[in-house]
Amino acid sequence: PTWQTLPQTMLPVQQKRRWPWIVAALAGLLAIGGGAIALRHFLQTQPPPIVQPDPTQITVQLQHTLPAHTGTINDLLLFADGVRMVSASADKTIRLWDLTSGQVIQKLDNQTGFVNTVLLSPDETQLYSGNAGGVLQALPLASDTQPWQQSAAHSGPINTLARTPDGQTLISGGADGNLNLWQAKTGELLQSLPTEQGTINSIVVTSDGQYLISGGSDRTIKLWDIATGNLEKTLERHESFINALAISPDGRFLFSASADGTIRQWQLKTGEQLNVLTGHTSFINDMVFSRDGRTLSTGSADKTVRIWNVETGAEEQVLTGFNMLIDHVVVSSSNQIVTASKTSPAIKIWLRDQ
Repeated sequence: PTWQTLPQTMLPVQQKRRWPWIVAALAGLLAIGGGAIALRHFLQTQPPPIVQPDPTQITVQLQHTLPAHTGTINDLLLFADGVRMVSASADKTIRLWDLTSGQVIQKLDNQTGFVNTVLLSPDETQLYSGNAGGVLQALPLASDTQPWQQSAAHSGPINTLARTPDGQTLISGGADGNLNLWQAKTGELLQSLPTEQGTINSIVVTSDGQYLISGGSDRTIKLWDIATGNLEKTLERHESFINALAISPDGRFLFSASADGTIRQWQLKTGEQLNVLTGHTSFINDMVFSRDGRTLSTGSADKTVRIWNVETGAEEQVLTGFNMLIDHVVVSSSNQIVTASKTSPAIKIWLRDQ
């Protein structure tokens, strides 16, 4: 058109007003076209998603049944050697076992109520127990340690115990929704944190002793500063109550197991959710890391134990053949799978068939 050859000052006013819009529209079309080409090139050159192999199916065989308890089993705990084990029961006793022989090493009577949860001191000379009646106790396993008892540590059942890595502070979580911090040596109450999480089912402490993490029946996970008692972070992704928490041995990841049938892997430093581990078909009740920290084993009401790669979240193995709901699971140093159910007083030791 002839207006293109005219000097700018001679263009009609209406055409001068249209010209910037025309340029802008052309630029936009070029940008859209270029962006589409770039996106198509990106999608074509990206590697396909990594397909994880199907997990190995392994059937377990029952090796031993440990029938000494007369009430249901509420907790299992391994000593550091992976050979000795502690069991807590509704029969008001705590028993120490030698898994090699299947024999009871020591029996501790606890007349204050059903024993819900147990925890060892770092040097394994002291055993702490939390009862259904809210009683918290320190029980000596060596002659140079002193017992103590708090008869009203919580206003309801104590469900879970944890401690700082130095063993100086003991933490109890209860059905009353409180986290109580205690001087481990004397049983003196240091502080109480009302969490507003409903029932506290699991607590863990970070390896540096700075943070306490709690999981509750309200489906949330909360991270607390131990020194100040301040709530630092709340994680909300699960669709049902939290049953178990675990921090990877290298301190990088937090794993949470839920009644929604999933395990979620979180970046501990940022709180970012990294993976959702699916495979179980019912409540996930317990989990434990392998001794090398490479895998995580989870026990479920679906009567399976599943083994996951800690780094990738891939499901590596499915262990079947259990004839019980699995509420508690530990793995001995000889790779035995030890399970217990809240519906039975029997502790069962299983071997893999491959």
